[in-house]
Amino acid sequence: MADAAGLAINDICRGLETFAPYDKRLQIETVLGGIKVVNDTYNANPASMLAALETVQGLRRGHRSMVVLGDMLELGGESVAAHRFIGSTVARLDFDLLMSFGTFAEEMVGAAIEAGMEPSRALALASTEEIITRLRQMAGDGGIGAGEWGLGEG
Repeated sequence: MADAAGLAINDICRGLETFAPYDKRLQIETVLGGIKVVNDTYNANPASMLAALETVQGLRRGHRSMVVLGDMLELGGESVAAHRFIGSTVARLDFDLLMSFGTFAEEMVGAAIEAGMEPSRALALASTEEIITRLRQMAGDGGIGAGEWGLGEG
């Protein structure tokens, strides 16, 4: 596109060399002994959450995948419907685990279960601390491990 807009190749190269993604937007991090986490936690909305969910499912390549979702804010009267849509999307995309927290956690989890996700794999938890504790326990007992994918969103 830059070439088509008439920019010189040297200017395009300099621009690409100095590019830095925005903090907390689709940043891939490795945690807990090799689990790859897509951190997309900056000002989430239904469109960004959907894109992040689809991205993780495209990257997992046969490994298990999990998602940790917080609330999407500033949605007004659409809040419940938007959170339910994301919950049902998690089930439709066949994530192995959903952990949710926040005001709309029960809505997301309920919609995921209604869409066919097993209740044991869809959890509404009280806080990020509880989620972190559960994930550490799962990593410690081999329930999750290297090569698996997670998405932190909200």
